[in-house]
Amino acid sequence: MNNDDFSIFTPVLKLNARERYCTGNMSLLRLMVKRWDYCPPEDATRIAELAVRFAELGAIPGVISIAVVEGEGLVCWDGNHRFRAALQMESPPQLLFHVWENPTVEELQERYQAVNSGVNHASLFSIRNCSPEALAKAEQAVEVMAIKYRPFFTPRANPREPHTNREAMTEVAATFFTRHPGVSVKAYSDLLEKANAVMAEQAKDLRDKVAAKCKQDNCYLFVKSVSLPATLEALVSK
Repeated sequence: MNNDDFSIFTPVLKLNARERYCTGNMSLLRLMVKRWDYCPPEDATRIAELAVRFAELGAIPGVISIAVVEGEGLVCWDGNHRFRAALQMESPPQLLFHVWENPTVEELQERYQAVNSGVNHASLFSIRNCSPEALAKAEQAVEVMAIKYRPFFTPRANPREPHTNREAMTEVAATFFTRHPGVSVKAYSDLLEKANAVMAEQAKDLRDKVAAKCKQDNCYLFVKSVSLPATLEALVSK
């Protein structure tokens, strides 16, 4: 960690040679900290809800995990929603940061898996192998999806049918945009509409509650009996 990185933190407790608990200068952290590339995109609605909740509590529970990664700078690898919620608040309560100096990607992945045991890590880490352009478009597309199909999106690591989460849909979209770089976000949204119609016809063996919810909200994109990626591929090939 260089002097510039150190200057925005006030050490509270040294854990070992590379890790310590700190408070931080929020004005500078706002500009300098980004989401770790392997983390899933944040949910803007959830961030807004957390900001309101934290303002009511007058506190932000837990620790925000920051790493100083060579070639990337300061990255938040755990607690991104709480961190972004704090940045939205007019007068955020004091935050406690766990600051880790120069971990390797492998060390961060191992620690992330230990902290987030319910997350599909293989899915998240595969997203990182997609092109930056594809990932950027995927995040935009999933933001649109999360609004349009909000009743079906959940923060749960293992959603129950017919629900999904941002991590799963980001992987689907990022993989699609990597294979089809010429497709726009708008065109992808249009493909989803067509895929929904196809999947509604092909969906089978749905439990009564699942079928009722899908019919009520006219959304079959996340049923398990039909593959969304395969359906999208078939449509874009026509």
